[in-house]
Formats: sequence, structure tokens, C-alpha cells
Amino acid sequence: FVQIWMHTGALLVEGKKMSKSLGNFITVEDYLQKYSPQVLRLLVLKHQYRSPIDYSDKLSLEVTNEWSNLLQFLSKLNLVKKFNKKNSVSKNIASLISKADLAFYEAMQDDFNTPKALSSLHLIINELQKRVYSLTTKEAKLINSTLTKNLNLIGLVVKLPKIPIKIINLSKKRELIRSNKQFIKADGLRKEMNTLGYTVEDTPLGSFLWPQETS
Repeated sequence: FVQIWMHTGALLVEGKKMSKSLGNFITVEDYLQKYSPQVLRLLVLKHQYRSPIDYSDKLSLEVTNEWSNLLQFLSKLNLVKKFNKKNSVSKNIASLISKADLAFYEAMQDDFNTPKALSSLHLIINELQKRVYSLTTKEAKLINSTLTKNLNLIGLVVKLPKIPIKIINLSKKRELIRSNKQFIKADGLRKEMNTLGYTVEDTPLGSFLWPQETS
């Protein structure tokens, strides 16, 4: 029943081969007690399947942050889709998306070169991270669908965190207070949301809310 047989690289733990006898053995079940399945998948995909993976907690934390940053970018695109009603697509954005999409497929056809495929997605994110809020609705939709489609193709399922209604209401209250130039009270609400585990970024399109721990 096996149709594809692939020899993968060895799994190391801080430079040593994973082995029960060495006491450095980690099961998937134990790993998922600390990190999400998406982080595990991303960690594996960041290595070409024939190459060894040298595991460490530091590596998992780096991948956790990378996944969180990717989800944040997609969530910011949703904010743009909601509030920026322009429907044009500039030639530069269309070219960037087309170039990254082609690079993704070429990398996957090159012996499943997933690290290179992932770097093609980061090409979009790195280029647009600082000006994401200036994108049009149509551009945001196009970028979102391209990134999500290609992530799904390599088994990375995008599930954005749901912001609790309490945090949303506090954010709305803070925006109203800020509009009345009551900045000290607004800072107090920001600190309250921070205490509850959420960060607030003031953007041209309103407040961007994000959980402090995302995996």
C-alpha cells in the first residue's frame, strides 16, 4: 500500500543522535504538550527532508515566533480587508505575488525543497510587513489567498486566534478615550489588556489586537 518511499535525514538533539540510551529521546506526544502541531510541522519543513534536523528547545522557540509572526501578518491583512475599501491592485504587488508563487512551485518541484518554498512566502511578508496597512482590500485578499493556499499545500493549517469579546470591548473603549485625547486613561486600558495577555498596536486602520503567546 506504500506508493512513495523517502529516506529522511537523521534526527539529532543538540548535535547528538536521538536515542533512549542517551536519555535525549523526545516523543511527538511529549512535544505537543509544549508546542502546537503547526510549529512541529513548520520545524520539519524548514529542513530539506534528506537533511538532518538538529533539535533544541531554542529551535522550537524560534519556529514558534516565526509561526506567530506569519499568523500576525495574515491577521493584519484581515484588518486591511475590513477597513480599506479600495479595490485596485498595483503592478508591483501583482508582480511580487506572481514571482513568489512561481518560486514556491519551483522549489517544491526541486525534490520537495520546502525550506526554499517557505522562503518564497517570506519574500512577500518581508517586503510588505512595514507597509501592510497601505494595501488595498483587493491586494490584501490576493496576498492572503496566495499565502494560505501554499501553506495548506505543505500541511500548514492557518487558524487565527480568536480575540475574546472582553478584550474587543476594552479596545473599543480605549479608542473612544484616545479620540477624546484622554491619553493617560488610554494607557491604563492598554496596560489592563497587557495584563490579560494581549498586546495593542495602534494602526491607521484602528487597533490591532494580538495574544502575547501564540503557537
